[in-house]
Amino acid sequence: MKVTLWLVAAAWLLLALGWLVLHGWIVPRIGEFRPRLEVEASKALGVPVRIGQITATSSGLFPTFALTGVRLLDARGQDALRLPRVSGVLTPASLWGFGFAQLVIDQPELDVRRAADGKIYIGGLPVSEQQPTDRAAADWIFSQAELVIRGGTVRWTDEQRQAPPLALTNVDWVLQNSRHRHATRLDATPPAEWGERFSVRGIFRQPLLSGSPGNFADWSGQLYGEFARADLFRITQYASLDSLGVKLAGGTGALRAWVDVSNGRPTGGLADVALQGNLTLSHTEREGRRPEQTELLADKLDLAALAQIASRLPLGSPTHALVQSFAPSGLVETLKARWQGPIDAPTTYAVSGRATALSLAASPAPAGGKPASAVGATTATSTTMPGRPGLSGATVDFDITQDGGRAQIAISKGSLDFPGIFEESRVPLDQLSTEASWKIQGRSIEAKLRNLQFAND
Repeated sequence: MKVTLWLVAAAWLLLALGWLVLHGWIVPRIGEFRPRLEVEASKALGVPVRIGQITATSSGLFPTFALTGVRLLDARGQDALRLPRVSGVLTPASLWGFGFAQLVIDQPELDVRRAADGKIYIGGLPVSEQQPTDRAAADWIFSQAELVIRGGTVRWTDEQRQAPPLALTNVDWVLQNSRHRHATRLDATPPAEWGERFSVRGIFRQPLLSGSPGNFADWSGQLYGEFARADLFRITQYASLDSLGVKLAGGTGALRAWVDVSNGRPTGGLADVALQGNLTLSHTEREGRRPEQTELLADKLDLAALAQIASRLPLGSPTHALVQSFAPSGLVETLKARWQGPIDAPTTYAVSGRATALSLAASPAPAGGKPASAVGATTATSTTMPGRPGLSGATVDFDITQDGGRAQIAISKGSLDFPGIFEESRVPLDQLSTEASWKIQGRSIEAKLRNLQFAND
């Protein structure tokens, strides 16, 4: 008990001593500390720092310091970055840690550039994790209790993507750091034609044995972005969803995206896109014995537009040719799909949903195929080499896996196309309804049609 009381008393004594140092010695002499502060800031950031003026306000429990005319110099001694006003709150704890309890930067203007070789420059200053000075700056920034930017302007130039320069205004950024934990939020307003104000947030953790706060390779957590309205074509000019396994061709709407980060790199994520229809895509990269997995949920999708988007996806030439041969059109009212492995060669898959006004083009019979002489049964095993059937004007409810599937099919004022089966392959139909099921065993497909009814002229 006595030991505890002594520890509490010692803590209060240190707090009181720190308070006296702050208010009785540092605040009255703050102007004298400017050269020393310039030296310490230069060491921390790895570049020369110049401070125009320092003032202190001691109206509360802890004093507030304001720095005006802060300049960061490049290798030629020229201004690389100017900060009109920087204010900070010092506490006894932050004083012993050579930092601030809170650091606020008002209305900064930052020019950020990614060169063609991938190197990042902020205000003309190179940023690299490989350089000790840059690592020291990152360690200092991510060891501060709270860093705030208010009303800033960021101009982003990406020479690697060759995208037009992007100016973000009213940039507000909050970074909160505690031991082995980092939380951040960025809110910014893009140009009017780009979209509305957006928000990006992240929470990350570091291992207990990590001794470097700025070592991003140790970070694990999740990054979240929310765009109330955005031109997705413009987004893809500056950033992509490649980590989720998808590329967007374009569109205007709302977007939410989650990206899981492990050891400093994306390992999976989720994208929720609300355009003319809704689309949610979840993708997890392969890790150890766990295979690559993807899940797609969608509704109100125009198949013709979706085929155009598919032509932009990195699916490979065979998949592009297959989608193009189907020439799909119609409306997917609901769609739920999940698969393991790459999208062009999944090991397992399951697809279910409903499509209306559906049209799929037939494919000609292979060379050398012989047409069947008759179709006389509703259960058959294919022994000839017909072409791929097609249809139009159909409403289809379907449930398909790699082993087979079933479908409820209704056609009104449409057609069926059987290349290699009939001499006139296309059969016009006033109406048709049937329940279809099929099984896939190796290269053999067994199909069944139940309750088949149709009528035409």
